[in-house]
Amino acid sequence: MTAPVAIVIPCYKQAHLLGEALASCLAQQPRPAEIIVVDDGSPDDVAGAVAAMGEAPTIRLVRRPNGGLSAARNTGLELSRSPCLVFLDADDRLCPGALAAGLACLAAHPEAAFVHGGYRNMDLAGTYWPSPTLPRPGPTTLDDLLAGNVVGMHGTVLYRREPLEDTGGFDEALRSCEDWDVYLRLARTHAVVAHRHVCADYRRHAAGMSQDFDRLIDAGLTVLERHRPEAGEPPARHRAWRRGRVQVTGLNLKRAVVAGLRALGRGEMAEPIAALRTARRYLPILSTLGAAGFGPQLAVPERRSWAGFSAPEESGRAGEAGGQA
Repeated sequence: MTAPVAIVIPCYKQAHLLGEALASCLAQQPRPAEIIVVDDGSPDDVAGAVAAMGEAPTIRLVRRPNGGLSAARNTGLELSRSPCLVFLDADDRLCPGALAAGLACLAAHPEAAFVHGGYRNMDLAGTYWPSPTLPRPGPTTLDDLLAGNVVGMHGTVLYRREPLEDTGGFDEALRSCEDWDVYLRLARTHAVVAHRHVCADYRRHAAGMSQDFDRLIDAGLTVLERHRPEAGEPPARHRAWRRGRVQVTGLNLKRAVVAGLRALGRGEMAEPIAALRTARRYLPILSTLGAAGFGPQLAVPERRSWAGFSAPEESGRAGEAGGQA
């Protein structure tokens, strides 16, 4: 018996960790019907990592020119056939029972476009942080998601295919926070539900974090600008949106400073200088982002469509959503 789930694993420069991700997928009970590894033009041996898993008929390797995380996920979405999907980064892992818990939650909430659960943080060596991150069980509203990416870790999400396809998949114009953008689009027209099963291990890397903080702040503010509430929407939604702008900026500013101070303690200068630049850029506007009213208008890049749809931390993991270069 297999679960009616396709697991899509984009891989770029993570072939050395891909085996752990694949093993965690194959260990699910029941096993997923499909595991699609998308080699996103990676320079390392993705094919070798897949071959090392032996004869596993559910695993399919596809190659494409490098296009980034959203493009790789969209490739997997287009090629898969299962009614439900999980998108797992190649350096992360699924926890035992993840698919079963997600499917049970979806069955209990047929109105939901996706469900999400908890996750454990771990370092590069696989050592866990002290306690898992667990969501509040029950509905996750649009206002919850405007105030911040409360899902936190994309590998905990189990999507229904139809709503995800209908909303246009992942926006390839975004190089970060593309998952948050999808959550917000789906939450505007569908229910979203959280459960408390620990579904995934989220690998947090220690090197080169600060170079991503400007990108994460810019992407987060861009996503929120796209989802700016209309004038007639409830006041609570406007307040949530303003909180989200402060949260995405302030949280990543704090992370930049902490990363810079730790690097300074090691006698390194590149990260402290990058953190100082981030602080100088964003501290002056932080207080204005939560101000009453609509706040300053931001430039929003045009969404790109992709074939098959008409709708328009550390080494790339510093925030709650990472990207591929």
